[in-house]
Amino acid sequence: MAVLDIVEVFVEKRGENYLTVLPDSVNFLVEALEDDDQRIENRCRALIKKMEEVFGQSVESYFE
Repeated sequence: MAVLDIVEVFVEKRGENYLTVLPDSVNFLVEALEDDDQRIENRCRALIKKMEEVFGQSVESYFE
């Protein structure tokens, strides 16, 4: 959960510049989405939504 919070801070502070390192985060985010703990999955989904708001575009293509 703490790592998801840290990633969100990076996204907020770096804005669109975070897109350059997003591919490095995808594996972690995919694992968080598949976590057995529903709170982790929900937090990750909220983070992805926040990313899309900050970036002004969908990040779905990174997860394919």
